[in-house]
Amino acid sequence: IKVLNTKNEYQLILNFYEKIIELSPNDTIAINRKGNFLDKMNKHEEAIECYDKVIELNSKDLDKHIELNPYLNIGYNNKAKSLINLKKYK
Repeated sequence: IKVLNTKNEYQLILNFYEKIIELSPNDTIAINRKGNFLDKMNKHEEAIECYDKVIELNSKDLDKHIELNPYLNIGYNNKAKSLINLKKYK
């Protein structure tokens, strides 16, 4: 994906990830990336919903060590960034 500079381009990519999620609702990579673009579009609350979904989907196998599941870590890290952007976390 090329470097994106406009909100219209962000919306196109967001639509792309939404289509992937529609076809594969448990695709944590697509859900996480959708959250990233929502965050870039200053839609932090919606981004947090995506990161919560990533965390939920990846928390089902908590018998595995958290470090073995990188998307669980990514979900928590991205959620924290969005909360900081919303001024709800320091």
